[in-house]
Amino acid sequence: LRPWFWDWQRRWDNIIRLFQTAAYLLPAVGFGKILVLEFVVKGNCSGMCEVFAGQPKENYEPITRNLRLNGQSTSIRLERSFWDIIDSMASAEGVSTPSFLSTLQSEVIEIHGEAKNFTSLLRCACIKKIQLSMNDQSQSVLAQ
Repeated sequence: LRPWFWDWQRRWDNIIRLFQTAAYLLPAVGFGKILVLEFVVKGNCSGMCEVFAGQPKENYEPITRNLRLNGQSTSIRLERSFWDIIDSMASAEGVSTPSFLSTLQSEVIEIHGEAKNFTSLLRCACIKKIQLSMNDQSQSVLAQ
């Protein structure tokens, strides 16, 4: 019997082999830019490590913003990359970031009764935005 993860490991190895031989153009979510990612194998770590570990430190620098949400003063500490996504989501809605966050907080309270760990919810909202953008982009590619 093979271990349960064997098939996944084999698939992952095939993906890594593809990345070793080509550079892929990937649309950067929501920003209209194109990123060129080249994957290089070094030692036991594929180039994937370089993609994640090699990003600029500014991307994950924590930023604290003091905001007024629904009339209450609060501070939210997130990494710069998350703030960039939140700012773009607010801009897409045509509102300021504090207004966008106030609306989001109100909706969460309306749905769940409380906004427990709002900062984590914001990170997950950013991930959801990226997932939705990727789905939209793949649908538009398939339609062409």
